[in-house]
Amino acid sequence: MIVERLGVPNGTIRDRGTLRRYFAPAVAPGSSLRFELEHVVCGVDSFAIVYRNHRAQQVVEVHWLDPAGLIVRAAVHYRSVTQGA
Repeated sequence: MIVERLGVPNGTIRDRGTLRRYFAPAVAPGSSLRFELEHVVCGVDSFAIVYRNHRAQQVVEVHWLDPAGLIVRAAVHYRSVTQGA
């Protein structure tokens, strides 16, 4: 989605301004985006969220935390719509 929406070839957001631009349409007033949580899995210094996005596509987000509990790295994986449900 980062590649599609922002044109960032490597799919990496490295600063807050770019992160804001990425999420702005989703949190704008009147946005119809909806997500269906499937489950959350926790690790020692990370957690993963599995959900279905607005296109009914399965998504897994993995977030790594620093000692203060702040997210320092994230990876998002999308199931191809050709892979089925």
